[in-house]
Amino acid sequence: SGGNVVALLTLTALVCILLGMSLPTAVVYITLAVLVGPALAQLGIDPLAAHLFLFYFGMLSLITPPDCLATYTAAAIAHSDFWKTGWTGMRLGVAAYVVPFVFALHPALILKGQLAEILFALGASSIGTFLLAVGCAGHLFRALDWFKRGLFCLAGLLLMLPTWQGPWLIADAAGLLLGVALFAFERWKSSPILAGGGEPSRTAR
Repeated sequence: SGGNVVALLTLTALVCILLGMSLPTAVVYITLAVLVGPALAQLGIDPLAAHLFLFYFGMLSLITPPDCLATYTAAAIAHSDFWKTGWTGMRLGVAAYVVPFVFALHPALILKGQLAEILFALGASSIGTFLLAVGCAGHLFRALDWFKRGLFCLAGLLLMLPTWQGPWLIADAAGLLLGVALFAFERWKSSPILAGGGEPSRTAR
């Protein structure tokens, strides 16, 4: 990874998912905790966050195609197509692939740090996760087009940036403003009066 923290985390996540396709989560965690854990710690990742990162991505293999055991079970119960179920589950759970990077780079999300920093991290990440999930699901009060879905995803990712100080705080504020504006607009557009609904007319008998 050349000393790049994000690159090492990305490679580690891919290895966790690949190993998790054929090995139990506990085996994946123990193996990578020995092989990769020290390298993550040397690059400044909090030890607890590093171990949570490894275990988290080891479990995500259960919903990641092609060998996702949870999807096999869900598709069998629902009598649905395996691939369609797998990709839909991965799309709806895309926020789960982002959260480990957030707490690995910003340990306040796992309650390590000052109280103000912890509260900021929890609030911003929660709202960001919601906005990202809306963008991936494509529905909020009504169906969303691809452009609005992209805006929701952008707002969510901006809020989930692992920092609360410096110039990145501007990005968090921009994500919050964009998310609030999009939410308010969709709520307004879906109101019954604007949609031509309102109170149903009653015909006298």
